[in-house]
Amino acid sequence: MTIVVVIVQQWLVKHPLVLLPVVFITILFFFMALRRVHWFQRSFWSITARIIPPPLTPGDDSCKRLEPTRDLEHDGPNVVVEYSYSESDSLGKRSQPLILKNISNKDAAHNVRVLPITVGKLTASFLPDVVPFIEPLNQKELKVKIDGVSPIFRDSLPVLFAGSYKDKDIKFLAEHPHTLLIDYEDADNTRLFETSAELRYRPWKKKITIGETRRRIKKLEAGAGTQAR
Repeated sequence: MTIVVVIVQQWLVKHPLVLLPVVFITILFFFMALRRVHWFQRSFWSITARIIPPPLTPGDDSCKRLEPTRDLEHDGPNVVVEYSYSESDSLGKRSQPLILKNISNKDAAHNVRVLPITVGKLTASFLPDVVPFIEPLNQKELKVKIDGVSPIFRDSLPVLFAGSYKDKDIKFLAEHPHTLLIDYEDADNTRLFETSAELRYRPWKKKITIGETRRRIKKLEAGAGTQAR
């Protein structure tokens, strides 16, 4: 065995360039090992930061963990309206319901009310008067009820607008926005929300679409928003 080692050493002395690939591979593995150690350290501290709670913030009375506050303008239920109609639609679609959708993915809307809307001499209300709640990412249908018209057309929202614009009037070709208001509350009844949706009516083609929709906090109970739920 000793003789073999001596022979290999003598051969390497005569051919030193053979050692270059070996040295290069050794250095390469060394740097790769360092990078692995660095990656392990970063992963270790990243995982540790998630497990170990953040330090306590000293207060006047005692050390209490900071609690996030509500984003009053953006969290909570968010109810929008869906409705569309055109003269070219089928007769059955004239009596289609108004659809309310809660597009919030976590908060239910409670005590939802669509306020009556008046156009000209006619007023439309929506049944039921109060929807107890609409779950997140869910919807409810409300039936239209127009007083003072034939029972045949009482549940037809286009009838509400049809008598207010005459064919000879220039307004017949324009699009007219009418505001529909929806009130609803959050789960703990500390905030009353209001959605304002435009019902856009174009007398020509008797077309109804939903325009701009806005949501605001109509009423905020004292103390709401001081702490997260």
